[in-house]
Amino acid sequence: MKRPSHDPPQPLYVEAVDTLVLSSRLRHGLAIKAMQLAGERLLPVVRIRAGDLVGYGESPPLPTFTGLDAAATAAGLQVASDRIVGRTPEEALAHIHAEPRLSGPVRCALDIALYDLMAQHRSVPVDRLLGSRRQPSVRISRALGYHHPHALGGLVAGYVGRGVTAFKVKVGRDLATDLAAIEVTRREAGDACEIAIDANESLSREDAVALARAARAFDVSYFEQPVQRRDIDGLCAVREAGMPVMADESVFDATDVERLATADAVDLVAIKLIKCGGLAPAMDIVRAGRERGLPVTVIDPLGSAISLHAGLAVAVTIDPHEHAHGLSAGFDVEAPFAPHLEVREGRMAPSDDPGLGVDVQWPDAEEAA
Repeated sequence: MKRPSHDPPQPLYVEAVDTLVLSSRLRHGLAIKAMQLAGERLLPVVRIRAGDLVGYGESPPLPTFTGLDAAATAAGLQVASDRIVGRTPEEALAHIHAEPRLSGPVRCALDIALYDLMAQHRSVPVDRLLGSRRQPSVRISRALGYHHPHALGGLVAGYVGRGVTAFKVKVGRDLATDLAAIEVTRREAGDACEIAIDANESLSREDAVALARAARAFDVSYFEQPVQRRDIDGLCAVREAGMPVMADESVFDATDVERLATADAVDLVAIKLIKCGGLAPAMDIVRAGRERGLPVTVIDPLGSAISLHAGLAVAVTIDPHEHAHGLSAGFDVEAPFAPHLEVREGRMAPSDDPGLGVDVQWPDAEEAA
């Protein structure tokens, strides 16, 4: 795993690690077959203090992906925190990624906070520690959950009015309902918008192939995780039906990229920081995709500004490709740390401020959920 190569001007040591579970508010949220993210949700956040600097991290809970809810993630963070106090951020980063018992969400929050610290210490944005900035901004997409067609049309029109040029339609109900949602999105978004579909591994192989064939009529760019994560033959079957396939739930680390590429099962892969364990392992996936000729996209699972800025830092190090990144939390998250990056012509650019570039107002413990 590649580590930052910049030497800090003076040694920096972790002095304290604080963990809170905060209440996060979403405007619209996201409903899919396996879960519903709407209204209030709990968000584990971590603060690492070293000298005069403070780094922030978080792990938006998606138990269907990682098996951990907010409480379990926060408990894991509290246990792991004691192991990094007194270490340099670089030593702490190497330690958490060398500990096999730490879950992806726990490593993710600590990893992000440590990179925030290291980048601030070097007075550079986080993405400069990850690699070269290969593009100044990235195109972003908005995921669309289950809605009545009329409500869905209004949502799409509203997002288009705010500059969104790519959408991902959640599917997995039945063929007619899924196609109706795709049709409404295409009609409201226009022919120039990228539209992808995502089943979150909820379809049988036969139903996924049927939907893939029918969805081609609406110029769908790709089908994300149509079948169960271990069904490699199912992924291949959807590709053979004429629809490019993205792997999400099938990819937790770089070895998964190698496995899928060897099987010729997918056309592109997705990164969620909570799955792979943060920025360092995310860059391993980026490099594996580059070596195998597989485009990589970054998806932020409706976290706050912390995870959005972290995901964007990874996205700008990826070679430009035709597909949008799923970094749309700024359209929904109202608290605890609302993203402040603007979308211009469907694209989002990272901050040039040191670290993550997030203005975090850390609440008192009694304000936590």
